[in-house]
Amino acid sequence: HDRAIRRALVASQLGTMALGSVVGVAVALAFGVLHPVGCLLFAVAISLWLLEETGRRIMSARLEFGRLIVNDAVYVVASLAAVIALRMVFGHFSVEILIGAIACGALAAIVAAQVQLPAEELQLVAPGTEALGEVAEFSSWRAMQVAIRPLALLILRFLVVTLASKAALATVEAGRLMMAPAITFISGAGTFLLPFFAHSFKSRRREFSERMVTVAMVGMVGMYTIVAVLLRSRLAPLLTDGKVPVGVLVLLSWAVFTAAYGAGLPAGASLAARRESRLVFMVRVGDSLLGTAVAAAMIVLWHPEAGPLGLGIGLTIGACVLTVLVERANRSAGTVDDEEELALEGQALAMLEEAPLIGRVRIRRRQTPVDGSA
Repeated sequence: HDRAIRRALVASQLGTMALGSVVGVAVALAFGVLHPVGCLLFAVAISLWLLEETGRRIMSARLEFGRLIVNDAVYVVASLAAVIALRMVFGHFSVEILIGAIACGALAAIVAAQVQLPAEELQLVAPGTEALGEVAEFSSWRAMQVAIRPLALLILRFLVVTLASKAALATVEAGRLMMAPAITFISGAGTFLLPFFAHSFKSRRREFSERMVTVAMVGMVGMYTIVAVLLRSRLAPLLTDGKVPVGVLVLLSWAVFTAAYGAGLPAGASLAARRESRLVFMVRVGDSLLGTAVAAAMIVLWHPEAGPLGLGIGLTIGACVLTVLVERANRSAGTVDDEEELALEGQALAMLEEAPLIGRVRIRRRQTPVDGSA
């Protein structure tokens, strides 16, 4: 709750809302999908959504996931209710009605966050720039590293279409849909890891290590993959209406990608919580470039359905690098903690020895005999 940081966060929030609204309106006008009034409504919806998302981030940082679920439920219910109400008022559906419903849902979620969050999180401060550089340094690297995986998947789709065919892309996407529950779980869990590790480091209480979280996430992917492979003959027709075949290779390819993606998240979040976002970004850029190169080779030399496997190989190497880095950081942190504890113990003993003693009781340091006996 550093005041300079809070002032910088407020300035960043206002700047993001303004920039998001301007860019959103510009894109809407460029594609001609909205009228001027609709563009204004779109700008309002973007600003409200960004403000609502800030409340969600605060709850995540406080590890108050129960309240976060309540907030999201309010958003969904209010948006659906607004769609129904606006449809009844205007007598038709339109893009503007959908945008208005989203704005209503975001506004309801903002009110819910105001009710749920403690007063200390809602204190208003004037925007300031004295700590804006520190905030921007962390957030910019963090934002760029989060965008790497979607960009890598976009490049993978381009490679499949270019080096194979659109039909091959349909098969690859069908496999992704069957693995979507596991991918969604990994992505969702990843958003909670950063505040989890940040809180652990702040409180110096490590309930779960990065390795334990990694094993749990990869294990979940493995169990779901077994189910998806065994039930693919029944699930695939439901997703593709029987028009696109889904083989074992494409499912296993996406399974390797998802497991590798999940394996790198705990270590990456742990390093980011130590303010090493730039290092994580560089590793993820490297493993994505390697993965896309391997994917291109597999598409050409083996099979288009092996494209996600190639990307997963790159991500696996990146996850190993991040794990080595975080293990090294943990050892360094443990050494520092031990040195601090010994220094504090020595200071305390020195103060006790110099203090007046009652009944001529002298407190002495425990010494280990030379012969090693207790």
